Amino acid sequence: MYRLQCQFTKEQPRGKSTKIKQWAILLYVNGLSFRAIAKLVGVSHKAVYDWVRAFSLAAYEKPTPQGDIVVELDELGHFLKFKKTSSGSGKPAAYRPTVH
Repeated sequence: MYRLQCQFTKEQPRGKSTKIKQWAILLYVNGLSFRAIAKLVGVSHKAVYDWVRAFSLAAYEKPTPQGDIVVELDELGHFLKFKKTSSGSGKPAAYRPTVH
């Protein structure tokens, strides 16, 4: 009877260490962009985004709104009232010179 002999390879740990992920999160909290952190660490910006997102979901609870939410629309009303009706030359967009 033959005995099946399996050879297992040593598995290398995948991904970055927890210390590097914590360092990347600290850099993000202090104002560095995902891409800048990714260049420093040697990973993709998506990986840094995933680390920050996983940390924020695990560490922080989303606050629930208390009562009604009031939104002011003054800026929108201002934009709609005072919208420019002229185009690049300062004349109305539908301006056609008349030739006599």
